[in-house]
Amino acid sequence: MSRSRKDKGEERKEPATASNTGFNDTSNRVLEGTRIIEGREEIKKLAFEEIKHAQRKWDAYGDRKLPISALTTEQMWQLTIEMIRRGVKVRCITEITRENISYCKQLSREAELRHLDNIKGGFTVIDDASCIIHPEIWKEEASAAIIYSTARPIIDQQQYVFETLWNKAIPAKEKIQEIEQGIEREIIETIKDPSEMQNLAFELINAAKCEILGIYSTSNAFRRQERIGNQELMLNAAKERGIRIRILSPFDDGILESIERLQCQSEGKIKIRSIDPDMQTKASLLLVDRKYALSVEVKDDTKETSIEAMGLAMYSNSDATVSSYVAIFESLWHQADMYERLRVHNERQREFLEIAAHELRTPIQPILGLSGILSEQSDERGNDSASSITRKQFLEIINRNANRLYKLTEILLDVARIENQTLQLNKENTDLIPIVKDAIADIEATKVNQRVRLSFISPLEGDQEVHVNVDRERITQVICNLLSNALRFTKEGVVHITLEKNILDERQQQFVTVSIRDSGLGIDPKILPRLFTKFASSSEKGMGLGLFISKGIVEAHRGEIWAENNYHDENDKDNLGRSSKGATFSFTLPIL
Repeated sequence: MSRSRKDKGEERKEPATASNTGFNDTSNRVLEGTRIIEGREEIKKLAFEEIKHAQRKWDAYGDRKLPISALTTEQMWQLTIEMIRRGVKVRCITEITRENISYCKQLSREAELRHLDNIKGGFTVIDDASCIIHPEIWKEEASAAIIYSTARPIIDQQQYVFETLWNKAIPAKEKIQEIEQGIEREIIETIKDPSEMQNLAFELINAAKCEILGIYSTSNAFRRQERIGNQELMLNAAKERGIRIRILSPFDDGILESIERLQCQSEGKIKIRSIDPDMQTKASLLLVDRKYALSVEVKDDTKETSIEAMGLAMYSNSDATVSSYVAIFESLWHQADMYERLRVHNERQREFLEIAAHELRTPIQPILGLSGILSEQSDERGNDSASSITRKQFLEIINRNANRLYKLTEILLDVARIENQTLQLNKENTDLIPIVKDAIADIEATKVNQRVRLSFISPLEGDQEVHVNVDRERITQVICNLLSNALRFTKEGVVHITLEKNILDERQQQFVTVSIRDSGLGIDPKILPRLFTKFASSSEKGMGLGLFISKGIVEAHRGEIWAENNYHDENDKDNLGRSSKGATFSFTLPIL
């Protein structure tokens, strides 16, 4: 049956009735050339005729059943092949799935095929002259129906819709590759609906497998997300699934309690740092597993709800985009850490200066005072009120305090060298046992409390020497400092010094462990976690720098240093009969 387009148009200008349109006779919405066709046989008949007479192009849009129906209906597929051989350009948009992938491969060899997610219904535009709208064309029931039209407004509308969807769809080759290789398609999507943004954020948090990174643009944004349960969702993810979470947010007094609660209840799995005001962003950011990114603009930060405050959002799983956001987050995270370190450093520096000024003032005052007295006595002619013995005592006091001042200066210099990593060691190969003995002898010579004695126990002595490559003076400094601390906190009893050989690392490197065990008061549990940091001291005397310096010296020798409290049961003694109270300080050095 051969018909011209004009003939077709004339046929379709017959008045529409309820029987052939589905509308009432009085309806003015039914256009000439548009009618409803019911029944599968009638639909097939029309489709075959349109395929036979197509001249330039055939644009089809349909759900995942479209390729299956086209290829399994033998006559339709044969007519389609003939149409393509006549030079008709065929374009199809469908949803490619695992179920229809083989049919899509075959169809893509003959026609241009593209994929679009979640297609419902379908339509076809033929030669810009007619169109078929088929919401349920593939259903098996005989009641299946289509809308067939040659009306120009409807054709133009459907062609516009097709071109829009065609530009949005992706080539079939990409989708087929994604399915066969398990590759997730990279997308960048703009979202305008705030509710959709919020739901997507919840979905991403719930789907997280290992890590969540987040940036809140303002403290108000933090509060808004807390109200709708975002933080609680993250807390559950951290506690129940072990998700590691890091969050950057500006802090204010209103959210500090919430931040402390999240960090505490998550047992360290949630870490939150403050963004400096100069580092604040104009958008909140959510990154999940370093694969997905959701960035949300803040339209109005004064609003109480997230729905009102949010502007546009961008969602992406593109590796380049997500990696860029991750890099920005890590940069801000490290900057926040740096700002926090600087803040703590400044506070400690102020504290240090106050303590240093006080400690320096103590030896300086007698130096100045006694120097003045001696000066005045020297100026008084013929005045012999100050005997030579008194002068000698004054000079001894001056000398002693001058030495204190010198030692304090050396301590300050050591702290600066360790912090700046400029501590220089004059290492030599030597036996450690004589170094320990010499240090004990030095301490014994200056020991004030005679009720405490020092005991050196070395199972190694007599068997072999302990050869180490160390700076003799610096290791002596460490041992003397630990012994001085032990004597300071031990009123009576014994301070034990022991040497033991151990293999402590994966390379089977042999180390010697030097331990100093006292029977004093032990270490304050509040101080223990930060014992080897600057200014960590529970004593009113001293600056709390000795252990910090000792740690720096030991680590510069590739060793480790630690401390622990002994048992607190007076009756509990170890196999050497030593008391169990007090504390033990130990450090290691590699053996040659």
